[in-house]
Amino acid sequence: MFPASVSAQVYPSRPVKIIVGQAAGSASDIVARLIAQFLSEKLGQQFLVEVRPGATGNIATEAVTHMPPDGYTLLLVNSQNAINVALYEKLSFDFARDITPVGRVESVLLVMAEHGLRRHRWPTAYRGRTVQVHGWSGPDAYPL
Repeated sequence: MFPASVSAQVYPSRPVKIIVGQAAGSASDIVARLIAQFLSEKLGQQFLVEVRPGATGNIATEAVTHMPPDGYTLLLVNSQNAINVALYEKLSFDFARDITPVGRVESVLLVMAEHGLRRHRWPTAYRGRTVQVHGWSGPDAYPL
């Protein structure tokens, strides 16, 4: 049993930083700012976005791994972080060991497409969905 003076701490009791490893104005930055606004309104404490672009997210990840693991510094990650583990031999951090996932923000279906996209036979799991394809003269949505 705990003494009567011990009580649960309210989180967050001070501002929280969300670190983004992509450029200002990128999709990740925009998502982080929307999340920060939502959490600030819901939890009554400031959530601040700090952009640290470079080295495909490794600069931001390294910065977060050197901060205290107290829940007041969050890292918005994306597929780059998983890919970096395979691309870079000498990282100053071990992503799987040093970063603890706390929530899922978004899920994106990425598709590698070739000429003749409309004739492609998609896996059953994706049939009936719409995928946004970029890279031609403009974005077009294709039903799968």
